[in-house]
Amino acid sequence: MKYCEFLEQYRLYTQGNETPEIIHLWLGLATLAGAAGKMYWLKRGFFNIYLNLYILLIGPPGIISKTTSMGISEDLLEEIGADVYSGTITKAKMVEDMVDSMKTCELDCGESFVHSSVIYMADEFNAVLSSGGQDIVQFLTEIYSKDRKYKSRTKGSGQYEIPHPALTLVGNMVPAWFGKNLATDMSATGLLARFIPIYADVPRGSYSLPVVSKEQEEARGKALEILFYVITHNGELVMSEEAEKRYDDWYNKQEIDPTEDARIADYLVRKIRTYSLKVAGLMALGDARTEVQVVDLERAFDLLDEVDKRIRLAYMMAGANPYAVHINRVLKILESSESGSVNLKQIARMLRTDLDVEGFRSVIEQIETMGYAIQTKRKNGWYLEKTRSEN
Repeated sequence: MKYCEFLEQYRLYTQGNETPEIIHLWLGLATLAGAAGKMYWLKRGFFNIYLNLYILLIGPPGIISKTTSMGISEDLLEEIGADVYSGTITKAKMVEDMVDSMKTCELDCGESFVHSSVIYMADEFNAVLSSGGQDIVQFLTEIYSKDRKYKSRTKGSGQYEIPHPALTLVGNMVPAWFGKNLATDMSATGLLARFIPIYADVPRGSYSLPVVSKEQEEARGKALEILFYVITHNGELVMSEEAEKRYDDWYNKQEIDPTEDARIADYLVRKIRTYSLKVAGLMALGDARTEVQVVDLERAFDLLDEVDKRIRLAYMMAGANPYAVHINRVLKILESSESGSVNLKQIARMLRTDLDVEGFRSVIEQIETMGYAIQTKRKNGWYLEKTRSEN
């Protein structure tokens, strides 16, 4: 699908390296969120939805490179003057940074307010949680949707007050760190449900000597123009009448399976109520618009649908599923097929030393359940066929 102008230019600029495109797309959204800060909102009855995001990138070492992915977002944000931080992250450091980042926003309507809008890039998010303990977990959970003032008392430093905070956070983890215990602990505090988890384990390609072309440099310039628009404007995002109807229709059709993993169910609830609107709002800003249109919602639904499939793969790889390795192997075989399909007998032969018939059936069933592929019958036998191209 074609996304907003900013994401399309960001997608073009970030071509030619091995980081999966889905990672770059969500880092592009994080970049927009970092530029938007607390300066844009969607009014939803008694509360406002702001556009900050918590994004958790999950993948094997080397798949999500800080230099070629997170660093690109950092550079763009620094160039437009946004407050972006990386390195050591503790609660005390984040509070101090947010206090230092306070600024006055003059609204287009003539009013003004003081806010603190920052974005953090945590290359080893597990280290943040391990070193910060309950303090950092509680802080991140509370600050995520804080609408007005946040007050914090620190040892020896008195009390800090942060007016209208807006924190966007991108964390990077390998599946082993995201293991069953950590994921469960984050879920118990409510922190995990605030993250949009993006799982990727297949490099986009092989590039021994990455080169940034003239076309890519031009795309970077166009992306910067949009970011400058976002950071120099502000105000309420308004849903068009058609968009409100589309969201209402979609919202009322969403059902969460009562047997769903509780951790995934918590994420799905937030996806329905807030993430879809946050991403749609960012899509509008990415086209330099403050009206959210139907196309913005469709773009948001498309990206989040991909997350839904990947989140199950992330939990599977991090948990105790005995078939996790084999499922991942079949997906890679399928990905390498130019036609997007592979004969099931061929796959069975590849796995014959590791799986019996029942095990093989379970692998294929789980792949179908996650929505990655379907079984199709042809004249020369049964095939496993991708349901859609992977980002």
